[in-house]
Amino acid sequence: MTVAIISCVIPLTTAIAEFNTDDIFYDDFTESRLDMNKWLITEKNWGGTVTENGGTVDYNGGVVSENVSVRDGNLVLTGLGNLYEGEQKGINRDGSQRSDRKRCGGAIATREYYASGSYEISAKIAPVLGCCSAMWTFEYEEDYSGDDVKITNHEIDIEFPGKNENDNFSLSHALCTTRNTEEDYKTKSVNCGNQADGEFHTYRFDWHTGSNTESPRVEYYFDDVLTYTSYDYIPTNESRFWLGL
Repeated sequence: MTVAIISCVIPLTTAIAEFNTDDIFYDDFTESRLDMNKWLITEKNWGGTVTENGGTVDYNGGVVSENVSVRDGNLVLTGLGNLYEGEQKGINRDGSQRSDRKRCGGAIATREYYASGSYEISAKIAPVLGCCSAMWTFEYEEDYSGDDVKITNHEIDIEFPGKNENDNFSLSHALCTTRNTEEDYKTKSVNCGNQADGEFHTYRFDWHTGSNTESPRVEYYFDDVLTYTSYDYIPTNESRFWLGL
C-alpha cells in the first residue's frame, strides 16, 4: 500500500495581481470528511492497455472513492500496487469492476472551474516508485458536431516521479507539463531535491495567460523556490483542479 497525504493549504487565487479573500479557494481538510460542496471524488480509469492471456485489458484499476479519505486534518490518497491481495477492486475504462485488485489509486477534483492564478498545496508525496503523485489543472472536451471530432485539452501538471540526468525515474525530480491542445504540449523534468523524505513540501504553479505587457507562462515553485518557467503551450481555458495518486 502506498499513501500520499495532501494537507493543510490549498489556496487557489484567481488572479496573480491584487485580490481579496473572496478570490481564494481554500481547504485545510479539518472536517471529519471531504467537503463535497467543494470537491468531486473521481471514479475513472486511464493509462492505456496491455495484453494478458491473449486478450487486451486495461493496464491499471483507475481511481476509486474507497482510496480517498480525510484523517487528522489531511486528505489521504491511497494506492494499491502489484502486491495488494485485499478485497477492494478497481474499475475498467468502461466503469465495470476489475477482476483483480491491483494498481488502483484515488483522486479528487474541484467542483468549480478556475482560471489563471496561483495554485499551491502542502503535501507528502508517495515515497516509492511505481505510482504517480500529481496535482494538475484539466479541461477536456470532445465535440462531435462536425465531420471530425474536435478535442479541447488544456492542462498544467506537477507529477512525481520525474526522470534524472541518466533518464531513470527519480523522486528528486518532477515532471512539469503545459498543454493547450491534444497534440501541443511540453514536459520538462526538473530537479527539486529529495521529495521522499517523509516531510511536507510545498508545490505551487503560477499560471499567467499573458497580456500586452507580459508573456504567457507557467512558473513552477518547489518549497517556495522558483525552479522552472514554461513559456510553451500555455493553457487559456478555465479548468478543474485535481489531486491524485
